[in-house]
Amino acid sequence: GDLSVGAPKHEWTSGTDRGAVYVFSGATGAQLGKLGGNNDGDQLGWAVTGVPDVNLDGVGDHAFSKPWGDSGALSDCGVVYIYSGASPATFLRSYTGAANGDHFGFSIDGMQDTNADGRGDLLIGAPQTDAAGIFDSGRGYRASGATSGVVLATYSGSTFAGWFSHS
Repeated sequence: GDLSVGAPKHEWTSGTDRGAVYVFSGATGAQLGKLGGNNDGDQLGWAVTGVPDVNLDGVGDHAFSKPWGDSGALSDCGVVYIYSGASPATFLRSYTGAANGDHFGFSIDGMQDTNADGRGDLLIGAPQTDAAGIFDSGRGYRASGATSGVVLATYSGSTFAGWFSHS
């Protein structure tokens, strides 16, 4: 298998803490690809993981996050991406936090298919989500590898500033 490595403080082309992800061949060690963050402070590559094949091409895929990423009007909501393992520059799916400051994607982990659709799934942590109105109690998500943004299950912390799903 190939290896993805995050560099969340990488400056990329310009700016501050945009982050980057490098993909290396598991067979030769050669660099296969490099992706960079778009905005200052995104910290792309904060978390990286392999994900069992989500596009059914027979090759495992790569997921990586930018938990300080913005989306639309949301600030620091966080974004998680899945890219093809066969072609590291090929975008497959994305998932976005629901509220300002959630830091969705602070932790991620690929997992075997859990909903019988034949595709790998993804665990995503958002430790600063205010679950059930409890400040920074945190929330974890099990997301479908088949479709962008589809959450299969939600797990919530119940302790004030407990940062559930931190790792």
